[in-house]
Amino acid sequence: MTEIIREDPPAQRRTGKYDEAADKIAADPGNWYRIATGQATGTLAAAIKKATISAFAPAGSFEAVSRTQDDGISIWARYVGDDTQAREG
Repeated sequence: MTEIIREDPPAQRRTGKYDEAADKIAADPGNWYRIATGQATGTLAAAIKKATISAFAPAGSFEAVSRTQDDGISIWARYVGDDTQAREG
């Protein structure tokens, strides 16, 4: 029989495309970071705001905007979540 041990599972490892960016932005609340330029679209900004990209969860903890520039569309994001919100990582 297998030994039964009471312990919490380790935090889930995040390996998505935007995990590192989301962690960096969350570590500096309120400041804007350009995270994509060129082929990016406003759809990315909406996905960040709605947290349909899990790195930016929970919904509403990040703001994002898109702007058209000479080199294409750029996306900026910032963390606005409250200091008491824990980010898994």
